[in-house]
Amino acid sequence: MSEAFTYNNKFYIDFENIHHGANLFFIENNLKLTMNNVSAYVATLSSWDGTLTNIAVNDLIVTNAWLSLKDIFSCISILAGSTDFSYLRINSLFAPSTYRERILEYNRSAFFITPFVTQQPRLGMDFYYGITGYFGFTVIDGMTDIVTLSPTIPVLSTIALQKPFKIPLTIYLFTPLPGNPITVADYFNKNYVTVALSYEITGVGSVDAGWIPGIGYTTPGIQPIFMTWYSPVQYHDNNVFFIDAKLNFASFKELIIVTGAEFIESTFYNKDIIGGTGTANDPFVREVLNSFEINYGLEVSYKADVLVKNLTIGLGFYINYGTGKNFQNMETGTETFDQYNSTNFPAASWILLSSFTEENYIQKNYYGNYPLSIFFKTDYSFSNVSLSLQNLFIKLRGSIDGSSIWWNVVAPGVKRPLGYYDSDTLLVSGTYTEGILSVTASVSYTFYFGLPSITDLGYTDTIAQSIGYYNAEALYWDKTPDIVKYPWNITVTYTVKY
Repeated sequence: MSEAFTYNNKFYIDFENIHHGANLFFIENNLKLTMNNVSAYVATLSSWDGTLTNIAVNDLIVTNAWLSLKDIFSCISILAGSTDFSYLRINSLFAPSTYRERILEYNRSAFFITPFVTQQPRLGMDFYYGITGYFGFTVIDGMTDIVTLSPTIPVLSTIALQKPFKIPLTIYLFTPLPGNPITVADYFNKNYVTVALSYEITGVGSVDAGWIPGIGYTTPGIQPIFMTWYSPVQYHDNNVFFIDAKLNFASFKELIIVTGAEFIESTFYNKDIIGGTGTANDPFVREVLNSFEINYGLEVSYKADVLVKNLTIGLGFYINYGTGKNFQNMETGTETFDQYNSTNFPAASWILLSSFTEENYIQKNYYGNYPLSIFFKTDYSFSNVSLSLQNLFIKLRGSIDGSSIWWNVVAPGVKRPLGYYDSDTLLVSGTYTEGILSVTASVSYTFYFGLPSITDLGYTDTIAQSIGYYNAEALYWDKTPDIVKYPWNITVTYTVKY
């Protein structure tokens, strides 16, 4: 019998509030026990408030806990609990490895929110980790995005066929136990389950494929929504299928290629009613339509020691596209996209930018897609220093809306813009490590493409002076959103390990 006992402790000081008598520090504890093929783990986070002479525990939560059984019948392993199931699929080469790092990265770049190569920011955190119940989020004394146990109980069963049958195939069955009673139909409709296969190809790499069921169903009867009655009552499909591959050739170890495709088959209601009056006796009849989405990613990493020692070059290419939803079935009425714009955004007071097309409107507003993203990075290290140069281009990064903060001037002769912008962010960072201390500094600059010009908006010095500005340039700059005004971002972080 073999036994092991492991205990770790981390201490975080809140320097911002240490002199204000609150949130002095946080303590993270974790304990792991192992006995033969059985392991158990629990982690907690506590916050401590008060003054330097009067300290008290303010809050204590369990952030993670799991029980693991391995090598049952030499091929089956079961994991109950835990908060990380990103290994159900091959992971991205560039997405940060931890949840918190991905959250911070997403806040900075609006990208790399999922651990997979098929980056899809719209579904990233909500779908992969929210609906499927891998974990929950909480806030403790101002420390945000704390990962905690999910209200469900995640259960992962792994069947590895290599040892008993000499087949390099692993089967994953993710079947969480819901926190509340649920029907079988709902269980397979809510994207709880993941079924995945992983196959190793000696000397070449691995391939995985899987299905996250979101099987729709219809129940008889009618459904009231704000005192209006509808039929049928449809619980929509949302099936996700994926296939990924990681190629790390034994004969060419400097090169790693990760590629994958994700296919989402779903249904939705046509916004236009096809029958009924909306009463309990004669409910509105709704048409169920089909939607299809594809998310594709390709990532390449090359260790270019033949060029420069300790130099690594990486490239990522990502496509997101949806079809099935359009202006006619997602908006009520019979107006076309062009007719709607002519009515609601007359040319006398609005300018529709060249990016404001129906296709872009569908991809951005209905699917939340970045149709194309390209990522480049090069890393170089020497002695205690590591340097990184990165560039990220995102198509349809955001909306330009003159009814909000985007040049929202209402005056005779002036036009408000509607459209979308692309972005390209260049980042340079460096890390210095010495013993227990690590310091990282980064500088980034974001370029924005597709913005309206002063001429596009109709700004003139005369108009600007009539509403209190020195000239047209001053008016344009004042109404420019902050993200465009201040494209620089400078960050310095340090870490002390003990």
